[in-house]
Amino acid sequence: MQKVPTSTDDKLLKEVLQLNTKKLFRISEDGNNSLEVAGFGRKKQQIDKVKKLLTKKCIKVESVVKNDGKANVVEELISILNNVNIQLDGVINNRKVEKSKNLGEKGVTEFLLTRYLSNISSRILRDFLKGYRKIKPAALYRLINSIIEFEEKLSVKYNKDPNDLTEKQLADSEIMKSMVTSGFFARKYEHLYTFIDPANTIEINHKAKTKNKLEHAITNLYLKDLQRRNASKSRVDKMNQQVKHHFKWLLSYREFEGYTINSIPVWLVTREHLIEYKNYLIRESKVGNTTIYTSNRRFKDIKTYYKRLYELELIKENIGEHLPNIKASDYFYRKLPKDQELEALFNAITIYSDDPDKDRLSYALMLLLGFRMCELHRINWEDINLSLRTLVVHSKGKNTHILPIPDEIYDLLKSMEFFEKKGPIFRRPNEKEGTFRSRFVENFTLFKTLANWNIDGGPHMLRHCYITNLARNNVSLIDIKTLARHDSLVTTSKYIHFYSNELREALDQVKIGGTKTWLLQDRN
Repeated sequence: MQKVPTSTDDKLLKEVLQLNTKKLFRISEDGNNSLEVAGFGRKKQQIDKVKKLLTKKCIKVESVVKNDGKANVVEELISILNNVNIQLDGVINNRKVEKSKNLGEKGVTEFLLTRYLSNISSRILRDFLKGYRKIKPAALYRLINSIIEFEEKLSVKYNKDPNDLTEKQLADSEIMKSMVTSGFFARKYEHLYTFIDPANTIEINHKAKTKNKLEHAITNLYLKDLQRRNASKSRVDKMNQQVKHHFKWLLSYREFEGYTINSIPVWLVTREHLIEYKNYLIRESKVGNTTIYTSNRRFKDIKTYYKRLYELELIKENIGEHLPNIKASDYFYRKLPKDQELEALFNAITIYSDDPDKDRLSYALMLLLGFRMCELHRINWEDINLSLRTLVVHSKGKNTHILPIPDEIYDLLKSMEFFEKKGPIFRRPNEKEGTFRSRFVENFTLFKTLANWNIDGGPHMLRHCYITNLARNNVSLIDIKTLARHDSLVTTSKYIHFYSNELREALDQVKIGGTKTWLLQDRN
């Protein structure tokens, strides 16, 4: 991680930011802007440092340098961001929702039980879940969804209405073991078995995730075949990752107990396993653990893997043949929340969060400044400078940026009285990025549920909202790339395509007839 600017750098940066735009830049005849270094510092080292601060650590957009130069750089950038986010005014800090009405975790638990227990037909399963009122709401939500799926699997297996399932059928240890994807679920299904049949117990072994390198003999043959067919190194590495992910999932099945990712017999994998894997990937995208695009890509790659094994005569059947892909665009397009849905999300945080100020701040940083989850994990209280209205972002690739603080976030920070606080803002002591990310996604999924959202995807969609709002407000592609902290315009262009899809979707909703009949006027 790059070092945060020293106090000397801070002083220099403050000087730079206080300069009027016209003094800071000069516009050449061809329209390009360049630093006007004459008169600012006499030493070349100081001039170079100013350039570095401006080009690498302070956002600089073309529109900033083409105005009348009356305001300083940060003030102008704040103005741009405030104009872009004007429609979100009041969404984050809704004065109508009183903080005194906060219900906390108990409120979330009662909400979940009230809303979802009616989706479970079996009284025994409902009573089992009621016994878990005291676990964390995010864990309860996962358990409820798992029990709903468990009941559905039993209904299919025994070809019975869920209401008609017997206690013996509910205690189906084989189906229980198929539901276990972690130690958490292993313990819960062991308890469920005893809850149904107090006289007996079962032991469900779940192997913790391993970071073993994939050294699977048949897969190695497949990867070498890819290389012979001139696949790029990145493609070979990607397929290695996809197969490893698939094999880890397979280990949760009874048929593969005792195997590792390096010893799975691929000839035992069936079409039914692939269908279940597809359903698993769809569920992962719905709860926000991945995007529907990623799930689709994974499923396509695994189908390709088995197809090639069949062509190489390493397995007897192409188990993915004619199996439909997951419906998803090849772009990162997905439905984004509307303003009233965003307001409902922040209202839910105010009412149900145990730390509403901090949770509102984290989601506001994603929505109004395009923070990534890794950037939330890394930010410290010391990175915020309210007097300059700037904050430091520790971004991907160990890059550091300085962003202006728009009004909504400024008001939030002032209300939190953080001046004496030090250390990480959002991550817990010694919390690794992966653990933080999982916890953050789980909480976001809960808040989505509490806000009654019907939108797939995780918290990263708020960053999509930020970039799409820039596109909506006619900010140039280059400026969006800068504000989004993208390394490549290719990445930025995906978001622009995303916005064009949004426009097309709106046009598709225009009904023929009424005031729109002029579109079909006779041209003869």
